[in-house]
Amino acid sequence: DTLFAVQIVGLATALCGLLGIYPKSAAGLGFLIKAHLTGFVQATNAELDGGTLCMVALLVLALAPKDCFYKIFRRRQKATRSRDANYHWPIFLLWTLVGTFYFMAGLNKLIDVGLHWIFAYHMENLVFTGLEKSIFKASRLATPEISSLMASPWLSILAGSLVLWAELAFLGILFAPRIRIHIVSIIIIMHFGVYCLAGINFLGSSVSTK
Repeated sequence: DTLFAVQIVGLATALCGLLGIYPKSAAGLGFLIKAHLTGFVQATNAELDGGTLCMVALLVLALAPKDCFYKIFRRRQKATRSRDANYHWPIFLLWTLVGTFYFMAGLNKLIDVGLHWIFAYHMENLVFTGLEKSIFKASRLATPEISSLMASPWLSILAGSLVLWAELAFLGILFAPRIRIHIVSIIIIMHFGVYCLAGINFLGSSVSTK
């Protein structure tokens, strides 16, 4: 009940920020709530959820100047991003934190496994494991139609190579705008593939709903 109440407060806070009602304060409170929930997840020895980047975004919003936010029924004209330097550094900070997040994920693969991680990835094994676990209601829901298309060792090597390159190059979104769209696209495809293989990061960990 306590966790549910905290989640409700978090949703109400996010709604206030979305509507422009004290957005800076809402972002700060939202960050604290998200940090608490993430800490609770880690304390229970569970996995780190995809909301980490959401928490990063809330932190940037909480630190950003008030002029960066909009307000409902605000009459005076806001300064454009090209004329106001206050708009630049929050975006740069967000790109830096997100880039570092994915870069560290790629670096961790190299440290823990090595460059041959792409050959040890074995995505084809995860396909069948995910489909087998999907039989049980308390397990994650995989997508059989898409998962079956990924049951190839060669596709696993290709996917592993693209993922490792995209993660290590993600800091390039700061300095290489020409490849920014390619890096972000690969990461989006990666998350979509993980969701189809194991049903995580998007719709939750269980198909047994009330």
